[in-house]
Amino acid sequence: MTAELWGRRSRLVLGAGWSAGLLVVFGGWWGTSGEATTGKQFRWLGLGVAGVIVCLAVSAAWVFTGMRAVGGRIRVVVPRPSDAPGPVVELRAVPDAGADDGLVAAAGMRYFHRPSCRLAQGKLVRPADRASHVREGRSPCGVCRPDERAGVSAA
Repeated sequence: MTAELWGRRSRLVLGAGWSAGLLVVFGGWWGTSGEATTGKQFRWLGLGVAGVIVCLAVSAAWVFTGMRAVGGRIRVVVPRPSDAPGPVVELRAVPDAGADDGLVAAAGMRYFHRPSCRLAQGKLVRPADRASHVREGRSPCGVCRPDERAGVSAA
């Protein structure tokens, strides 16, 4: 069982804040009901609005306390990017090969790839020429860029 987001103190502050705010709203209502002219009623109305503001401020503080608790839990579970080992993208030279040599794709894939592409590795792919892939409705991969002859690839 996980710990509560709001502890006893937070719930106590929320209850006390709402009680005080509602007491001020009630006082404004009671004062307004005893006045016959609108000029005198506005003073009491201001008191009632102040009570509503107190209730809203206490509620906002309560929500922010919960958000801070959730953020703390997330920081415990999810590592910071600086803790991630190594680079995210590895750049390596792609040997110069013909555009149609060794392009691969698997059944159901929307893109065709170089054999070295990380998106194709570990999948049951079959080689075919570019025209066959295009005929089957596939597009070139945007990661390994099989249409480019040679250069640096993120694959």
